[in-house]
Amino acid sequence: MFRQSLRKAVAFRDIVADLIDDVSQLSCDPDTVVHPSARIATPSVIARKCQIGPGVQLKGAVIIAPGCCIGENATLEEVVLWHGVNVGRGAFLKQCVIGSNARIRDNARV
Repeated sequence: MFRQSLRKAVAFRDIVADLIDDVSQLSCDPDTVVHPSARIATPSVIARKCQIGPGVQLKGAVIIAPGCCIGENATLEEVVLWHGVNVGRGAFLKQCVIGSNARIRDNARV
C-alpha cells in the first residue's frame, strides 16, 4: 500500500510540474500566510490555509497541499507535502514526498 501511495504522490508531483510551463510562476492561495522573509523559488504551488514561517526557503519544484505549516528556517527542495503536514523549525527536506498529517521534527533531515 505504501508503494502505491508513493507512486501516486510522485505522479502527482510530476503532473503538477508539467503543468507549470513558465518557471517564473508561483501559485499561492490568497488565504495562505507567507512571512515576508521567506524565500520562495519558482515553480512552487502553495495551496489554501498554509503557513510559511520566517526564513523558510522553498527551492525547485515544491508543492504544498492545504493546511500545511512550515516552521521557521526550514528548507524544502523539490518536495511534495500532502494535506496537513507540519514541518518543524530548521528542518531540511530534499526530493521527498511527505504523507498527509505527518509531523517533521525540528532540525530533522529527510
